[in-house]
Amino acid sequence: MHATLATQVSFFAAVLAFQVAVVAGMRAASRALAVWRSSTARGEDRAFVRRCATISASALGIAAAGWAITLALALDRLSNPNRLGAIVGGSIMLAGAGAALATTTRLRVNPADDASGMVPDAAGLFSIPERSVGLVQNHPILWCGSIAALSALPAMTHAETTFTGALPWGLIQAATVVLAFRVLGPALGLRRARTT
Repeated sequence: MHATLATQVSFFAAVLAFQVAVVAGMRAASRALAVWRSSTARGEDRAFVRRCATISASALGIAAAGWAITLALALDRLSNPNRLGAIVGGSIMLAGAGAALATTTRLRVNPADDASGMVPDAAGLFSIPERSVGLVQNHPILWCGSIAALSALPAMTHAETTFTGALPWGLIQAATVVLAFRVLGPALGLRRARTT
């Protein structure tokens, strides 16, 4: 029995939001790793980590809501559903995402407070993720196109429908990768914003 359209839409929305949360969280972690040995981090770096953490927590909230909706829509298809467990689990996910978002938005960071003009050590082991991001910044179309193409196949295999029915989901996944890269790329430091 194939999943309903509403179930598939909520599931894919949750998966796409979770992917954004993972990428944003990794960007926050990579910058934090690059500067963690510094006695005083630049205000710009602190603001960047906070921005990435806020995006990640927001996306986690959307993913939690999507999974809760998916679970609610799919309960009738399960042979022996535990409705109380589903309600408790969904509530925990939503509460956790809300608490994470509230915590990150309350953090106070002054980007102009540059206690140190030092840039992160580009030769350290913990700076490898930041140097890898530099490759993405220098060749954004290549990396974005490759990831979009590679992400289409898993999206199609997880769609509970025929190959013809799964093809639109793969295209949506690829298009979402490109859209997210274009919209969130500058905020996450994955691509440089164009200046006039």
